[in-house]
Amino acid sequence: MKLFLTFARCCILHAVLGLQVPLSNLRGPTTTSSTPAHAISPSLTDYTVAAAGFFGGVRIPASLIAGSSLAQMFVLANRESKSQLDDALIKLNKATMILSFLLTMITVIVSTAANVSMLRGRFDPLAESAYYLLKREFELEFVTARVTFLLGCLSFLIGVSNRIVLEYELLRKDKRDVLKIVGFALIGVASALASYINSTLFCWNDFIHMVAHLMTRLVQRALSKRTPLMLLSLFSITLSMVFAMKVMLVYVVKAMTSHKADEI
Repeated sequence: MKLFLTFARCCILHAVLGLQVPLSNLRGPTTTSSTPAHAISPSLTDYTVAAAGFFGGVRIPASLIAGSSLAQMFVLANRESKSQLDDALIKLNKATMILSFLLTMITVIVSTAANVSMLRGRFDPLAESAYYLLKREFELEFVTARVTFLLGCLSFLIGVSNRIVLEYELLRKDKRDVLKIVGFALIGVASALASYINSTLFCWNDFIHMVAHLMTRLVQRALSKRTPLMLLSLFSITLSMVFAMKVMLVYVVKAMTSHKADEI
């Protein structure tokens, strides 16, 4: 028994002292050998919460703008125009407020529906970032929410500027300088916002390409699925744009005719 214990101790001591694996083998490659840059792949993370936060975040300001547009829609309903230009600004104010209300309501509805789709959970939540997760799994909802919200904000900004011009009577000759201040300020703010928005579109060259991409997707969706409601929506929007162009053309011709009559 003592001989066995002695032999066992010798074996253990020999294993510990003589048969140790070098630490360099356990540590792997030395620090001098660098990993190629192309071999480093970005880590994939679950960005479901961040993606849902986008739709929830854009829905709140869209709701506020929709409520404000609805309130402003009927303010100038009974206002009498003092001139041809004054009448044009009144009509432009009504049109921009209606357009802002419709666009922001689309943002609210699409964002709510997208959150419900996320609750279903039938998508791959792993991505490099929340942006690419939305672009891959919820592209139509993501692009629709961004485009409608930004266009709704722009339309609301134009409508508010028209209201400022009308309420403060900036069309008068003695207030033309103030009118220029408001006009150039509007152009400056709109240009700065457009430039900033273009810098945040990582999958498109600019906002116009993003809008064109959305229109293409909607038309393809309507023609591929051929559901009655989608076809009705596409047909109705097309007719609305045609009649809007007709109204604008008639108004421009009327304004030019009136201006020539005044000169005569």
